[in-house]
Amino acid sequence: LFCISHLRRQLSNFVDTLDTSLWHKLTAENQKYVKEFLFTALTTEQNPKNLSLLADLIGEVGATIKLLDPEIQKLCSEEGRQWNDLMQNVWGLLNSGNADLVQSALQIMAILFVNCKNEYAVYKDELLPVFKQTLEHESLKVRGAAIETLCAFLKGVDSKHCKAFADLMPIVFSNLLIFVEK
Repeated sequence: LFCISHLRRQLSNFVDTLDTSLWHKLTAENQKYVKEFLFTALTTEQNPKNLSLLADLIGEVGATIKLLDPEIQKLCSEEGRQWNDLMQNVWGLLNSGNADLVQSALQIMAILFVNCKNEYAVYKDELLPVFKQTLEHESLKVRGAAIETLCAFLKGVDSKHCKAFADLMPIVFSNLLIFVEK
């Protein structure tokens, strides 16, 4: 837990300030290694607390990269300025069949949506069935994460993108009733 928390402080703009983030100071090889390692660690971790911390870290590093200041981008290698397979890896977690990994994927997406706002509006059509599927998942933890992620998405995008998700609201409300009952 300590190592993951320390990595979060060192790599993410959203835990500290850009001046203390080490992301842009890493070599391209190390930036690539960190990105690959985070997903490998996430898929092999068994401890729910560590899974949550890793998902937070992936989301925060992804948002850090997506929102790099243009001046800092100049200091970064090409590897450090983008994370091309981030969403592909997240989709893989969503389709893994493992409830813990699905929950982690939703947690990563929620952090990206909160910090990157409209950047992910282009995924609206792909997200609609994902939200429907995860809101109807057998795991209550996944359903709770789906609600949180859907709210993060709707809060971050322009209102013109929200209407497509109106049909999901009855599922959200029925899940909320289940949570209250339990």
